[in-house]
Amino acid sequence: MLKIKNNMSSKIVKWIIAIVIGIVSIYGIYRLVKDIYWKFYQEVSLAKDSQFQFVNEQIQTLPYITNDYISNWGAFGDFVGGTLNPLLTFISVCLLLYTLYQNKKSLDFNSEELALSRKAQQDSAKSQQLIQKTQNLQQFDSLFFSLLNQFKHQQDNLCSLNENDKSKVDKIYRSIFVDGYKLELEDKRYQLLQHQELNQYFICLFQLFKLINMKINRIPNTSNKIEEWGDFTLEKQYTNILRSLIPPKLQQLLFLNTYTEFDEYRWYLSYYSFFEHMPFKDLVRNNVILIDLLIISKFYKLDSNHLYGDYQVFGNSIYFDKLLSESCYSEFMKSEDLFFSAWGFIENKFFNFKSIVCFFNSVPLSNLDKEICYQYYLINLKNEELRIEVIDVFRNSLEPKLFPRSREKVQLKHILFKNYGFQIQMEGFEKLDFYIYDEISVLLTTPNRSRNLGINETNQADFLEIELKENPL
Repeated sequence: MLKIKNNMSSKIVKWIIAIVIGIVSIYGIYRLVKDIYWKFYQEVSLAKDSQFQFVNEQIQTLPYITNDYISNWGAFGDFVGGTLNPLLTFISVCLLLYTLYQNKKSLDFNSEELALSRKAQQDSAKSQQLIQKTQNLQQFDSLFFSLLNQFKHQQDNLCSLNENDKSKVDKIYRSIFVDGYKLELEDKRYQLLQHQELNQYFICLFQLFKLINMKINRIPNTSNKIEEWGDFTLEKQYTNILRSLIPPKLQQLLFLNTYTEFDEYRWYLSYYSFFEHMPFKDLVRNNVILIDLLIISKFYKLDSNHLYGDYQVFGNSIYFDKLLSESCYSEFMKSEDLFFSAWGFIENKFFNFKSIVCFFNSVPLSNLDKEICYQYYLINLKNEELRIEVIDVFRNSLEPKLFPRSREKVQLKHILFKNYGFQIQMEGFEKLDFYIYDEISVLLTTPNRSRNLGINETNQADFLEIELKENPL
């Protein structure tokens, strides 16, 4: 409303100015004709009459008028032309400027009309794109949730419990990560690929990734190549739906399945930070780190130059951050070291020694020569095998020094990885804990001792001796 009033006021001012200019112009022309042209015309006419009187009567002329009739009218014409030409030229220039102004105004108006027309076309195009995007998203939703139902059906079959309260996933998980801890990663992956039903499940998940990446907010693409552009936020919402459906055991098995060969599969997993919620602990034995996952992580790190930083596959994982900040494996994760099995990692990082001797279980002294005073474990590496011997030490009343009297070989049962290091479980014997320190990389002690044991804390009953080839870390 205010804009209309301003336009009306502007038009009224323009009309008033035009009327004033018109009146002034008419008045000026009137004065020019009356005071100059008409007066000069009268004088010229009087000169004509004076010429006539010169012939018929006595000479009666004005003192300033000649008797040359043609010269007088010529002077009158020159006078009129000399005064009108500048005036007409000025009027012509004004009319020309006015014409240019009107042309500019017309061009501005046309430009505004074109801009409005172009904006209307753009709005129409955006509306069409929005409609098309909505239709495409509806079609995508139909296809996505249809495939998701199939995926969920396969997962239910894998995770359904039998009469022993064990699922197919439970059996596969134990055979690979618990029973086969000494196997190479490639052997574990080969063993995993033998389960056809699980493979179909992983293939279905891959197709869901591919569908999300190529069909959301993308123009028709004939190349079918993975891209890093598009509506990432919307894509992430759909991949988060997928991740929420997959239990932790299947996530860890997927992590093993894709660590090599499947480059495009691994790209999707890293691009969407799919393992952000995957735990690193052994899901069969609580509070035990699954060392295979740490070793596999280094293969995903190799793809970091194609994405946005190291370990993008974990995103903002609290499990991974805790592993780096609270465990003894942070240096390994930050290093460039690469292993192909958990056992190779153990041999290189922890068992790189000649022998470890740990004295413990002191026995109260007595006067009997054969009384056992100490019992300790002797751990040796021989032919790439770990041998643990239990040695009894007796005190001879004549010889105050210690020396072994008997030995017993003990078989290794399990190696469990903890935040502080790892633990050895032996058949029929108690557990031995290896602690990782900065000064001494491997420390052996008994589980009944405090985990806050200092490096220099020793006494007569607990003595530590470590012979290393080199610092393993």
